Amino acid sequence: MTCEESETKPCNIWTSKPNQHFSCAAISDISTHQYAACINNKLVIWDDSVPDITKVKPLVTMGTIQRLYPLDADGGCVMLYSNGAVYTTKMEQLLESVTEEQQGLLKPGEVIMDSHVWTSDGEGMYVVCLVEHTKQHSLFFTRIPGMNKSAEQVIRVSIDSPSKLLHTSFHTTNSQMVMHAVGKSQYE
Repeated sequence: MTCEESETKPCNIWTSKPNQHFSCAAISDISTHQYAACINNKLVIWDDSVPDITKVKPLVTMGTIQRLYPLDADGGCVMLYSNGAVYTTKMEQLLESVTEEQQGLLKPGEVIMDSHVWTSDGEGMYVVCLVEHTKQHSLFFTRIPGMNKSAEQVIRVSIDSPSKLLHTSFHTTNSQMVMHAVGKSQYE
């Protein structure tokens, strides 16, 4: 592929200090030029005017945010907390949203290993989590609620597996979801 010099466009690049790492992918609201991510499990929000995000003060949240997902082109986002709570809000309302404690959906000892957003044909949108608890695995389907609401509808599916899951990937269409898993035998 060749690229003409006239086709080049500036892009935003963010760096962090050696002791700081992005604990979830950054999301953006194109209309307001705002960005959000978690650095060392703390929420950071910034805009195009911030040249160095290491100087942005992290927000105190009521619970650890596991993952952020963009919801729509209007700046909506989904927050998945490590306790399994799912909450939707607009990017500009993140500051108010993170100070409210979200009721968790996981049992004690359960850990989210992986998560994805799935749009089901005519059924709405779901956050799908692969959850592990003492070598047992489950899939959680949590319906994404309306704006500024917590999720209440959860479907739990147990997975029978004689191996420890090391990696999963999800491939989805509007009517089905396929999970591919790579594991390591517990008997080795």
